[in-house]
Amino acid sequence: MLHNSLMPLILLILVAIGINLNASDYNNRNGYDRNQEQEEFTGEIPFDKRKISQPKIVQKVRFELGLKEKEANVIQHKMQKKVEILDGVAGINILQNPVFKPLKTVTTIYLHPNFITTLIFPKQFKIANKPRVSFPTKVFEYDTNTVRIRPTTSMRVGNMTLALSDGKKNYSITIFYKRYIPDLECNQKGYSDCKNNFLATVIRFTKARKIDPFDIIEEYQKMNNISRISIEKNHGYLIFSKDGQTYYIIRDDEFGTIYKDGLSLKVETTL
Repeated sequence: MLHNSLMPLILLILVAIGINLNASDYNNRNGYDRNQEQEEFTGEIPFDKRKISQPKIVQKVRFELGLKEKEANVIQHKMQKKVEILDGVAGINILQNPVFKPLKTVTTIYLHPNFITTLIFPKQFKIANKPRVSFPTKVFEYDTNTVRIRPTTSMRVGNMTLALSDGKKNYSITIFYKRYIPDLECNQKGYSDCKNNFLATVIRFTKARKIDPFDIIEEYQKMNNISRISIEKNHGYLIFSKDGQTYYIIRDDEFGTIYKDGLSLKVETTL
């Protein structure tokens, strides 16, 4: 009796399994897979759940054949913007002329992995030996007084050391590298003195000229249209930049080297 009472239940289970198998077989024959609903969007074609049973190649061909020029331009613009943001070049301003930097024992430059930057040293100097670089590069070449360098994407800071020779003496130079990232906040606010507002792909180093403090002060006065220098506190200073070199006009009541406008002053290139 127990055996006979279980028969209807067993038959019901078998029928349910058969229905499920038939449905699965139907879906497989028609190219439908539930996992397709969870597929990651690749960006090649717009995602449309209604067309999920169509082969990808069919969707792609139909999408491309029906694409209009205006729509294509919009898509290209969005894709380009995404790449620029991820690469760190969105909002980038590239200088069309070389930037001039005074040749110092230690200095800092900004590089970007999308660009090759050329460093040019004064023509009276020659690179005495192979420069040493602390970070991996995609491009690194040097000749008489020029270095061409392109860092890898992964490295954001590092330094390079090299020796320059004028034929009489060798000079050791250390150049620190920082990954260039556009100062977007600076651009939006329209600051004119943004330090990181432009990327220079050609950097020319110039030999520092002998400082004449009176000339520097006179040029500062002309630039600011003032007739007298005024610095209220001892060790206070004014800043003046010319040809890539920054000068500090410092009030020093004890060790000033020149006397002008009732103040004891000195002019330095560093604080």
